[in-house]
Amino acid sequence: MVTLFIAIILLIVVLMPSAIAQAASQACQPMINTTSSGYTYICDEDRQAMIKVIMASNLTLTDKINTIKKLNDICANKSRLSVYEQQEILNKVFPMVLKYYGIDDKDNRSDVQPMWAGYTYPGAPGTHNDLARCAGMKMGVPSEYCDILFSHAADPDTEWPYSLDHYYFVVNNQGGAPYRCQNYMIQARSNIKNNNPTAGYSCLSNAMHFMSDVANPWHTVYDGVTTHSKYETYVNEHWNDDAIGISYGDHKTYNQSIQTDWYYYYIPDGDTNIVEAVKNMGRVSNQYFAEMESKVQSSDTGWHYDNTVIGDTKTVLVHAVRYNAGLIDWARR
Repeated sequence: MVTLFIAIILLIVVLMPSAIAQAASQACQPMINTTSSGYTYICDEDRQAMIKVIMASNLTLTDKINTIKKLNDICANKSRLSVYEQQEILNKVFPMVLKYYGIDDKDNRSDVQPMWAGYTYPGAPGTHNDLARCAGMKMGVPSEYCDILFSHAADPDTEWPYSLDHYYFVVNNQGGAPYRCQNYMIQARSNIKNNNPTAGYSCLSNAMHFMSDVANPWHTVYDGVTTHSKYETYVNEHWNDDAIGISYGDHKTYNQSIQTDWYYYYIPDGDTNIVEAVKNMGRVSNQYFAEMESKVQSSDTGWHYDNTVIGDTKTVLVHAVRYNAGLIDWARR
């Protein structure tokens, strides 16, 4: 009888994470501030950084002057252009900004390895990689395929450098991340259904990359130019920092925060729902940008252990792993 009792307890312990996840799959999606347009004011520091990029570009002098004037009017809220035309100006300038400052580019920034760019060598910390494998473990994916999820999570960064495909701009519902994720998810489901799990989980890992990208608030806005890499580097350097949990009071590192959450977000069938899920993740993380960016702008490092920065970072990371787990559920149906 005692042996049977112990066996039952062990079975419950083994099944509990899966059971919790299944029960949580019908839980509500994260709250979004529907009163906000998603627009974030471009601060003067960012405006000056953008002007520097425009002046260093290959545009003609006339185009440089006109683009800078239009950008200044947009930032001062004095533009006579339509909303669409204003967005086109930002769409034109932003890729140049990414390339000029090497934002999210591992190869040209050997001194800094941004957290959201994934690991640069086996064993190195990487949010993309840990979020992917963590989601796999929570959803009961066999370890060999969890390794695939981990290993391929940063692949898209090598395929589309400086690309707006890694962004979803909430203000104008633009950016390629939702559609890149959708494309990989269709391939992932097809491969898994056709008994090719290696290819399936590789595609699934690539899809997770774009979901995780928009969990970074800086990947949902045109601004934050001068703080983007600063924030990502901070997360990278403090990924396993015990002092983060001590300061915040929950005694969890950033990495531990995603490992101890067992919920996942259910994504309904239909590949267009993948697009909507990525957009929803972007809208969620976008809500935290202005508050965090105001802290990160500080010239000192006091913000490193600021409870707002820590709490907001942990929140978007947890949402990311829940959505990534939802992608696994969708791919295996």
